[in-house]
Amino acid sequence: MKAIVTKSPKHDSIIMKSTTNPDNASIMLRSEILNANDQGFLQKEVRVGLFKGKTSDLELLGLKEGQDFSTVIPVKLVVKESFEPFYPGQEAKINPTTKEVVTSAGAPVYRQTIVVALDSPETDVKLATDKAEAVVPATTAARATEFSK
Repeated sequence: MKAIVTKSPKHDSIIMKSTTNPDNASIMLRSEILNANDQGFLQKEVRVGLFKGKTSDLELLGLKEGQDFSTVIPVKLVVKESFEPFYPGQEAKINPTTKEVVTSAGAPVYRQTIVVALDSPETDVKLATDKAEAVVPATTAARATEFSK
């Protein structure tokens, strides 16, 4: 899995220094993968996670925007979903098409992407999301009934 070094639009550099402790920083990594969703439909999933460390150590890596970070340090981006926020003030996952909160069993879903070593046993933990019931027009249902006779 490629983990591409990405510059946040809110920062001047790929190295994002902590606002509370400039000795610590993070680098944004982005990955695109193909997988099947919980309905078995092929989809492209974009994952974004932060690789954290001491600012001076991150600077030593000499990374450039667009570089594949995983060729420098073998990592993977792992998705974790939960019914509880991962940190104070976290907002629930939003459906990008409908702009509605994503739910599972009626409860809001919270999502976090973590960056771990490639050989880490960490795996994705995803919750099955609630789906709107499909509405079949009466004429379609009637035709299906006619053909099944």
